[in-house]
Amino acid sequence: MQSDTEQRLERNRSVIANNPIDFENFGMARPRSYATSTTEEIRSIDLADLRRWRMLTPGRTGIPAITWCTGHGIDQLGVIAQRDGVLFVRRDGEGYLEKLFIPFVFTPTKFGGQRAWFRYPGCRQSCRILYGVNSLRCRKCWGLKYQSQYEAPAFRLLERARKVRRRLG
Repeated sequence: MQSDTEQRLERNRSVIANNPIDFENFGMARPRSYATSTTEEIRSIDLADLRRWRMLTPGRTGIPAITWCTGHGIDQLGVIAQRDGVLFVRRDGEGYLEKLFIPFVFTPTKFGGQRAWFRYPGCRQSCRILYGVNSLRCRKCWGLKYQSQYEAPAFRLLERARKVRRRLG
């Protein structure tokens, strides 16, 4: 007579034998075919990048622009820094100026000082990154997900370990 452990092992072997692994969707938390767009697929404007590129200095001469190469040519978005937010300016297809003002909201940091965030006017959420081409919105308003949300937990852990190994050399 078999023990409980042997019976469980035998049951698991039969389940594995009768259910082959679908390698196309292996490792996916949900199939990608049902997925919405991911943040990696859409243009983004990061507040940290604007600061790093020194585009957030109010009263600066000229209008600095963020430039993207597209299939239709070059697309530019002007950045006019103000004390309480950023004014994004671009020309539409007919040559008219379109403007969108995104105010800042500030949160305190642990050792004094403040951290700036975009406050998207649509949902009034604080965010660091705005997404879009013709209209800038936060990730939640676009309904975007991160690529890692489509990976199985085991693969997310493996990717994290790989990044740590790469950083350590």
